[in-house]
Amino acid sequence: MNIEYEVKFLAIEQAEMQKKLKAIGAELRHEKTMMRRLVYENLLNKSSYLRLRDEGHKVTLTYKEVVATDHIEWVKEIEVQISDFESMKLMISKLGMNMKSYQETYRETRFKDGIQITIDERPGLRPFIEIEAESEEKVKEFSQLLWFDYEKWVFGTVSDIYLLELGIKPDVINYMPKITFEEPPQLYIS
Repeated sequence: MNIEYEVKFLAIEQAEMQKKLKAIGAELRHEKTMMRRLVYENLLNKSSYLRLRDEGHKVTLTYKEVVATDHIEWVKEIEVQISDFESMKLMISKLGMNMKSYQETYRETRFKDGIQITIDERPGLRPFIEIEAESEEKVKEFSQLLWFDYEKWVFGTVSDIYLLELGIKPDVINYMPKITFEEPPQLYIS
């Protein structure tokens, strides 16, 4: 399995970040695109999940295993590109896997010197940036190039961001059957 060296910086000013990325020569590979994803639980390992994602220009199936949430080497993954979202969705259901959630995202993707930079919008959250590279050093260097405070980066899944920004616990957000821009998650206090 591959280790993902990835960090997030939250609550960015999207237009300003796009200008910065353009100024330093980060190549726009995919304009802002609506992505839909299905997340399936792994009954054998609660710290892992399967994600089927339609990225607009390609469809991927990814196994993700969260190994930690307190450092950059927080997740291991295996990802394959597939040709048909609906057929894979049917195959996964025939295998008996339980779908936890349908989720929508807007994502813009850029690259510079082998580093992938995405600006993400998730329902109910402020835009954030993800920086992914082949090593922690490259992630750190690129983060500093964008003037991010290294101490403020966030590791972990999007459910961790929902906790930080909206106070919704991961065990709640991870089992919301639908997370869309029309029906964003909200903290319900009873």
